Amino acid sequence: MIREPLAASPWSSATAVIGVAAPLLLGMAALYLLLPRPRPFRTLPSALVGLGALGWAGGTWLALPSGSIEDVLFVGFAGLAVIAGALLVTQANAARAALAFAIVVLSSSGLFLLLAAPFLLAATIIVYAGAIIVTFLFVLMLAQQEGWSSADRRSREPLLSVVAGTVLLGALLFVAKATYDTRPLDHLVAALEAAAGQSSADAIRQTLGTAYRQLGPRTPLKPEEEQRLGDDGKFFVALRQYVQAARGASERDALDRELEVMEFEWRELEHVPLMQGRLKELARAVARVRDGMGTVPLPAEVPRSPLSLPAPGDPERETVAPLGRALLTDFLLPIELGGALLLVATVGAVVIAGRRTEGAR
Repeated sequence: MIREPLAASPWSSATAVIGVAAPLLLGMAALYLLLPRPRPFRTLPSALVGLGALGWAGGTWLALPSGSIEDVLFVGFAGLAVIAGALLVTQANAARAALAFAIVVLSSSGLFLLLAAPFLLAATIIVYAGAIIVTFLFVLMLAQQEGWSSADRRSREPLLSVVAGTVLLGALLFVAKATYDTRPLDHLVAALEAAAGQSSADAIRQTLGTAYRQLGPRTPLKPEEEQRLGDDGKFFVALRQYVQAARGASERDALDRELEVMEFEWRELEHVPLMQGRLKELARAVARVRDGMGTVPLPAEVPRSPLSLPAPGDPERETVAPLGRALLTDFLLPIELGGALLLVATVGAVVIAGRRTEGAR
């Protein structure tokens, strides 16, 4: 079954822009009220305002029609990360802020798991939750031996920081939504799957024509294409336009060439099983392009160490061994600089703390 025609983009009208900006402004107000200050506002009403803004944003920005377990886990991990991030910047106690940061790290690790990246999951937990946060708490215990000062109990420039953060978040959301909107490709994949499920050539063509009229081309078609192609043929032209606009997808170029061939072969196809097979293959290929949007593959001309490039038949190709070799060859300097930074922070805390006097024990 084909989905309903796509609604206008959230950035295409003033009303929609207000619907997107309102949760941001509401969240900005809640965060400002929750920031630590000498005479704080009431915490519960401010927290409820913030949760309302988060729920409003989720209902406005997220489109999760499938309701699968992956969607539920994504919303859970992402929402927990946002809530913990708000706790991180609103806690006056630095130790509690560090624990909130640990929750952010664990939630981000859950998102890595949903992306089938178990190594990033483990590395994030070990490096950040296991090393960075522990080092941070160790520095706090050394540098704050005489308790918290009054400067630690209030925020610096709370209004300016909240406004700057909100503007930055709004800009990121705008760029992400305008650049990596997958709804057209979702619609096209559903149309291909629906057409592949039809039992006659006429029904297949009619399904594709209906999908084309619902979505339309990304850019106007050439006059010769309008005259030569029916709605089902124009569907593949529109599909190729949307595939070309898929930013960052690694398989986009190969699929673009396949669609160009499909435009000329489609009118000659009458064998239903062959048509169904071609449409199913296209649906899988478009789904791979859609899932790859936003990825940035490493250019082939970037110099890399031979130690980090296993041979095609090497059994270590599917393990983390090449990654370990790359970290200790191509990226040895950044790793050593990170370790040196932690060492300098620890030494600095020891120097600042100094020796405890008898009265401070």
